[in-house]
Amino acid sequence: MQNKILERYKNKNNMEELYNKILKTMNGKKLYFGNKISIAKIKILNAIDDIINNEENFIICDICGEKYSISEISLDFEVTGDKICQNCIDNYYTYCNECGKPIYTEGQDYHIIDDDLYCEDCFFEVKEDLIKNTDLIDKKLIALNRLLKIKKLKVNYDNLKDYSFKIDKHDFNVEVYGDGYIRLGSWGANYWVDLCNNESYILKAIQYLLKDKKIMKIIKHE
Repeated sequence: MQNKILERYKNKNNMEELYNKILKTMNGKKLYFGNKISIAKIKILNAIDDIINNEENFIICDICGEKYSISEISLDFEVTGDKICQNCIDNYYTYCNECGKPIYTEGQDYHIIDDDLYCEDCFFEVKEDLIKNTDLIDKKLIALNRLLKIKKLKVNYDNLKDYSFKIDKHDFNVEVYGDGYIRLGSWGANYWVDLCNNESYILKAIQYLLKDKKIMKIIKHE
């Protein structure tokens, strides 16, 4: 009987509610000898009482804090030792579109590309691949890329750090931050966005970022 109750009612709160509900139906009623209904209720109450008082039957979910039966908890769900109930998995998690890793959607552990969700590691890999295959279509980016080739200069941070890219009336500059990742930022627009990890993709990354927008002007500051 205990196993059936654990399987059906899953967490401790549900079992306590069932216990109180049965008690309420028996309130003020006598237990007659041979009364099968009353005897059955007493057996259920005893079984629930034994379950509730045995803490080994339950594990606390790290998200909602409720006590669930062992069968309703996924141990090491994110390979971090987290213990998550199935209800929280269904409501607060999705899976990386690339590697299938669980992603906690209530936090900041996911990134979106074309409406698909990715974990942080896969996001940067997928984005780099998309940038690699991006063609330059903005005339000013094409002209700058051509100028660098004429001067036999590589597309990299050192050769682009002195340029500003005017977009939506604000000047943006290429910056390096963190562990060498490159971003495009503007103090005037109060806006910074990741570009790429590979320096040779900088212009392609700006093009990928712009999508339908256009660069208004590119200025080199001597």
